[in-house]
Amino acid sequence: MLAVIYILALGLLLAVFTEISIATFLAKPESRPNYHGNEPETPPDVRTQREEDWEKYSARLEVYHAKVSIFSLIFATVLLCVSLLLPARLAIICDGIMLGGVFTLVYGAGVCVMHANRLTKFFVALLSLAVVLVLGYLKFVPH
Repeated sequence: MLAVIYILALGLLLAVFTEISIATFLAKPESRPNYHGNEPETPPDVRTQREEDWEKYSARLEVYHAKVSIFSLIFATVLLCVSLLLPARLAIICDGIMLGGVFTLVYGAGVCVMHANRLTKFFVALLSLAVVLVLGYLKFVPH
C-alpha cells in the first residue's frame, strides 16, 4: 500500500513540476484587454480598436496554449522514456515516473483540447497516441 501511495505522489509531483517549469519559462501573453462592455456612448473607432486588441490577444493566447500542449507532450515523452530505460530493480520509481508522464500527457492534451485550433489538436492527439502505443509496445510486449 505504501508503494502505491509513493507511486501516486511521485507521479503527481513530476506532473506539477513539469507544468510549473513550463509556466516559468514560457511567457504567457500580457493581460487581456479589460473593457467594460459596449457602452452606447463609445465611439465606433474606439469599439473597432477594442475588437482589434481582443483579436490580437486571442491569437497570442492560442499560440501560447499550443506551445504549452506541445511542451507538455515533449516532457511526457521524456518521462515515459526515462521510466522505460531505468533498470528493473527500480520498479517503483519507474512506475512513479511513468505515472508522472501520463499525468503530464493528460494535462497537455486537456490544454490542447480546450484552447488550441483544430490542426494543433489533431497533431497533439496523434503524437500522444503514437507515444503511448510505442512505449506500451516496448514495455509490455516481450522481445
